[in-house]
Amino acid sequence: MYPLSPKSERLRELYWRSEILRAVYWLRGEGYGDVVDADLVEQCLGLDAASGRQHLDRMVDDGLLVRDGAWYALSSRGLQEGEEEFATAFSDLLKPAVAECGPECWCRMSPDEAEACAGSRARQVAP
Repeated sequence: MYPLSPKSERLRELYWRSEILRAVYWLRGEGYGDVVDADLVEQCLGLDAASGRQHLDRMVDDGLLVRDGAWYALSSRGLQEGEEEFATAFSDLLKPAVAECGPECWCRMSPDEAEACAGSRARQVAP
């Protein structure tokens, strides 16, 4: 069936909803277009077109996508949730590791900045 997706129907539905939202959001952000069809979903995600169409239609029913014939686009709600899905999926890659600054951090310029930076990192770690 789907090698990486969950086996239960409800979790599989949530999994593909998340994957499709991220993919459509990414394609839009990269300038590849604002619309997708089931064939493009199959090409990008490996989800067969028939199953992709079912997920896309369900996402229309949920208000995440709008449909125009065979083409689907993010609704305003879908755009917001797609952004959240994308940010969540890549959040660990988009921020420095705890207690690690980049080479251009101000803390490398003065002891006062180093102390402030260390305090900021400590607050990020605190529960």
